[in-house]
Amino acid sequence: MELDELKLAWHSLDRRMEALMSMNQQDLLNQKRSKASSKLRPLAWGQSLQILMGSIIALLSAGFWYSNLETPHLFFAGLSLHIYGIVLIIFGGAMHGMLSRVDYSAPVMSIQKQLAKTRRFYVLASTTLGMVWWLLWVPLMMVALVWAFGVDMYAHQPLILWSWVIIGGGGLLASLGFIYWASKRPLLSSKLERSAAGKSLNNAQAFLDEIAEFEKA
Repeated sequence: MELDELKLAWHSLDRRMEALMSMNQQDLLNQKRSKASSKLRPLAWGQSLQILMGSIIALLSAGFWYSNLETPHLFFAGLSLHIYGIVLIIFGGAMHGMLSRVDYSAPVMSIQKQLAKTRRFYVLASTTLGMVWWLLWVPLMMVALVWAFGVDMYAHQPLILWSWVIIGGGGLLASLGFIYWASKRPLLSSKLERSAAGKSLNNAQAFLDEIAEFEKA
């Protein structure tokens, strides 16, 4: 074999090897992307549980406020829990919709943007749902006392009930103040955001970052 023919054969083999390596790399990337969705399954399961809990709360509280239409404070206590149950369902359904729309066949940067949007919504929703409990525990106690013991707290001990409202309101204001204070401190704000995002979203984000680094290599 002449030297020119040997060079030609070598270059041809080199191109085939490069094509094979590229195909193997793409297959590996596709496998990694398919695994990215599995990182979010616990979050999806959690949202399904949230929808179930919201449905139970909404149904039970609907029966309560409907049976207390003539007692305004009990009516509004049951109605507030009913609304909260509906909000749980709405937020859970919205999260399921956002998770299902993430296109794992898209470029990694596009997936990261979709996931970042989902993450922002989840952090906002979970923070809001958590903050509400500073006040929502009061109507919950009212409803629970009526159900368990037939005791109308507002009718018998209105001052105790209002003290609960004041305590809850103070806790809510303190929490909002802390969030505002933390927002001015990037490191602390980032830690709080990661904590609110939860394990599933953090793992998925870290996994996508690994894929992005792999693509650059």
